[in-house]
Amino acid sequence: MSKELHSPQRCRMLNIRFEYQLAIIDPIFVFDNPSDVVKSTTLTRAQKIQILSIWEYDGRGAKGDVKIGTPPDRHNPLPDLHSALKVINDMLDLEHELLTKHRGAAASH
Repeated sequence: MSKELHSPQRCRMLNIRFEYQLAIIDPIFVFDNPSDVVKSTTLTRAQKIQILSIWEYDGRGAKGDVKIGTPPDRHNPLPDLHSALKVINDMLDLEHELLTKHRGAAASH
Protein backbone atom coordinates (compact mmCIF):
# COMPACT_ATOMS: atom_id res chain seq x y z
CA MET A 1 0.00 0.00 0.00
CA SER A 2 1.02 3.55 -0.62
CA LYS A 3 2.32 5.70 2.23
CA GLU A 4 -0.22 8.35 1.22
CA LEU A 5 -3.07 6.12 2.42
CA HIS A 6 -1.66 6.15 5.93
CA SER A 7 -0.35 9.72 6.12
CA PRO A 8 -0.93 11.60 9.40
CA GLN A 9 -2.97 14.23 7.56
CA ARG A 10 -5.27 11.61 6.03
CA CYS A 11 -5.69 9.89 9.42
CA ARG A 12 -6.60 13.24 11.02
CA MET A 13 -9.14 13.93 8.29
CA LEU A 14 -10.71 10.50 8.74
CA ASN A 15 -10.84 10.96 12.52
CA ILE A 16 -12.51 14.36 12.10
CA ARG A 17 -15.07 12.93 9.68
CA PHE A 18 -15.72 9.96 11.98
CA GLU A 19 -16.06 12.24 15.01
CA TYR A 20 -18.65 14.36 13.18
CA GLN A 21 -20.61 11.33 11.98
CA LEU A 22 -20.63 9.90 15.50
CA ALA A 23 -21.61 13.26 17.00
CA ILE A 24 -24.71 13.58 14.82
CA ILE A 25 -25.80 10.13 16.01
CA ASP A 26 -24.98 10.66 19.70
CA PRO A 27 -23.48 14.05 20.64
CA ILE A 28 -23.00 13.02 24.30
CA PHE A 29 -20.71 10.20 23.21
CA VAL A 30 -18.30 12.66 21.56
CA PHE A 31 -18.68 15.84 23.65
CA ASP A 32 -18.86 16.27 27.42
CA ASN A 33 -20.96 19.43 27.21
CA PRO A 34 -22.37 21.83 24.59
CA SER A 35 -19.58 24.36 25.06
CA ASP A 36 -17.13 21.72 23.78
CA VAL A 37 -19.03 21.74 20.48
CA VAL A 38 -18.71 25.53 20.26
CA LYS A 39 -14.97 25.36 21.03
CA SER A 40 -14.29 22.68 18.40
CA THR A 41 -11.86 23.88 15.76
CA THR A 42 -12.59 20.99 13.40
CA LEU A 43 -16.32 21.56 12.90
CA THR A 44 -17.95 24.13 10.65
CA ARG A 45 -20.57 26.48 12.05
CA ALA A 46 -23.28 24.48 10.24
CA GLN A 47 -22.01 21.22 11.74
CA LYS A 48 -21.95 22.76 15.23
CA ILE A 49 -25.53 23.97 14.85
CA GLN A 50 -26.60 20.56 13.56
CA ILE A 51 -24.95 18.72 16.47
CA LEU A 52 -26.38 21.12 19.07
CA SER A 53 -29.83 20.89 17.49
CA ILE A 54 -29.71 17.09 17.59
CA TRP A 55 -28.53 17.25 21.20
CA GLU A 56 -31.40 19.62 22.02
CA TYR A 57 -33.92 17.34 20.32
CA ASP A 58 -32.54 14.34 22.22
CA GLY A 59 -32.64 16.35 25.45
CA ARG A 60 -36.27 17.31 24.95
CA GLY A 61 -37.20 13.70 24.23
CA ALA A 62 -35.34 12.39 27.25
CA LYS A 63 -36.79 15.02 29.58
CA GLY A 64 -39.90 12.99 30.23
CA ASP A 65 -38.51 9.55 29.43
CA VAL A 66 -35.89 7.61 31.31
CA LYS A 67 -33.62 5.81 28.89
CA ILE A 68 -32.02 2.55 29.87
CA GLY A 69 -28.46 3.17 30.98
CA THR A 70 -28.97 6.90 31.62
CA PRO A 71 -27.63 7.91 35.02
CA PRO A 72 -30.43 9.33 37.21
CA ASP A 73 -28.33 12.36 38.24
CA ARG A 74 -27.84 13.62 34.67
CA HIS A 75 -28.76 17.32 34.60
CA ASN A 76 -31.03 18.97 32.06
CA PRO A 77 -28.77 20.02 29.15
CA LEU A 78 -31.26 22.43 27.53
CA PRO A 79 -30.00 25.67 29.16
CA ASP A 80 -26.41 24.79 28.19
CA LEU A 81 -27.53 23.95 24.66
CA HIS A 82 -29.41 27.22 24.29
CA SER A 83 -26.36 29.14 25.54
CA ALA A 84 -24.09 27.32 23.07
CA LEU A 85 -26.44 28.05 20.15
CA LYS A 86 -26.60 31.71 21.22
CA VAL A 87 -22.78 31.92 21.22
CA ILE A 88 -22.66 30.56 17.66
CA ASN A 89 -25.40 32.97 16.52
CA ASP A 90 -23.67 35.91 18.24
CA MET A 91 -20.42 34.99 16.45
CA LEU A 92 -22.29 34.98 13.13
CA ASP A 93 -23.84 38.40 13.90
CA LEU A 94 -20.42 39.83 14.81
CA GLU A 95 -18.82 38.47 11.63
CA HIS A 96 -21.65 39.94 9.56
CA GLU A 97 -21.32 43.31 11.30
CA LEU A 98 -17.54 43.41 10.78
CA LEU A 99 -17.89 42.43 7.12
CA THR A 100 -20.51 45.14 6.55
CA LYS A 101 -18.28 47.77 8.20
CA HIS A 102 -15.28 46.62 6.14
CA ARG A 103 -17.25 46.84 2.89
CA GLY A 104 -18.54 50.30 3.85
CA ALA A 105 -15.02 51.52 4.61
CA ALA A 106 -13.68 50.11 1.34
CA ALA A 107 -16.47 51.75 -0.67
CA SER A 108 -15.80 55.20 0.84
CA HIS A 109 -12.13 55.19 -0.27
